[in-house]
Amino acid sequence: SLGIGAMSIFGSYIDKEHSLLGESVRIVILDTFVAITAGLIIFPACFTYGVDQTSGPSLIFITLPNIFANMALGRLWGTLFFLFMAFAALSTVLAVFENIICCGMELTGCSRKKSSLVNLVLITALSLPCVLGYNLWAWDGFAVFGGAVLDFEDFLVSNLFLPLGSLVYLLFCVTRYGWGWDNYKKEVNTGSGLKMQDWMRGYLTYVLPVIVLFIFVGGGTLPGWYNQIIAGVIISREIIITAFRIIAVQKNVVLAADKLGKIKTTFLDIGLIALTMSTIQTGEIAGKAFYFFDWLGQITYYIGAFFAIVSGVNYVLKNKQVLADKEPVETDLPAKTLSETEKENDVEEVVHND
Repeated sequence: SLGIGAMSIFGSYIDKEHSLLGESVRIVILDTFVAITAGLIIFPACFTYGVDQTSGPSLIFITLPNIFANMALGRLWGTLFFLFMAFAALSTVLAVFENIICCGMELTGCSRKKSSLVNLVLITALSLPCVLGYNLWAWDGFAVFGGAVLDFEDFLVSNLFLPLGSLVYLLFCVTRYGWGWDNYKKEVNTGSGLKMQDWMRGYLTYVLPVIVLFIFVGGGTLPGWYNQIIAGVIISREIIITAFRIIAVQKNVVLAADKLGKIKTTFLDIGLIALTMSTIQTGEIAGKAFYFFDWLGQITYYIGAFFAIVSGVNYVLKNKQVLADKEPVETDLPAKTLSETEKENDVEEVVHND
């Protein structure tokens, strides 16, 4: 709900009488209670019948029906289980659909009815691979994710989109590159209830993003080719930034590195050193050293990859003026930074207006 933005949609509809932090605490308590209760029901059943409790989506649609078939009054309990699951799925569908429908309405200006109809057709078509993934469209290539296209989509959503989406959402709220802490705190503390305090800023800005990245990396479910994709993204980012700087030099403008780029470089360097150390450890402490340096290297590598993407986008947007169709400047004067050039242009514009 957080990673895909559903919570922000629901939050935009509530009134201003209660603070968001107080409402969040109530939701967390209720959600945790329901999750623990479900675990107390499902896990004993799995252990009783020797079922793998980590079997993913097939646990619900294949394993649990077999369990109900061997239980007393299995038809009754199975019917009730899937009936209640249908209600849970409906509430989830409302949350996800509202997110998609609202985006369509706000981005295109269309009515709710039109946005709903368009998304109905698209979602129906895009759901066909899941429906046919266990029979007509079954493919052995999905075995690495669990066996079917549904497991592949579950991997994408659960292991990639949700943790990374929540990380982007978090950083947007608390950093100056997004909403900003002051604006975030003002909105969250509107109304009665628990208030967000300034001492929480350090935890939300520095500690919590690392925890999310640890969950993302430490899950152990990322395939090997995923690291290759991230490496390709980092290399592509460097190629694009280098191209920008070459174009700027031809126009006698110097594009200096920004703060985010320096943070990216620092984390990638630490990650490279740590991963290198994890491969050369020998002796009695080799095992512990390997796990420490491997863990440190992966964490810093993914943090550096995240800042590579963010800093690349920020760099391109901030320096997009260099793509303007202007002839290169032929001069013996030293090159100027883009900020200096902008200041001179502003001064010339003011003098011209005067």
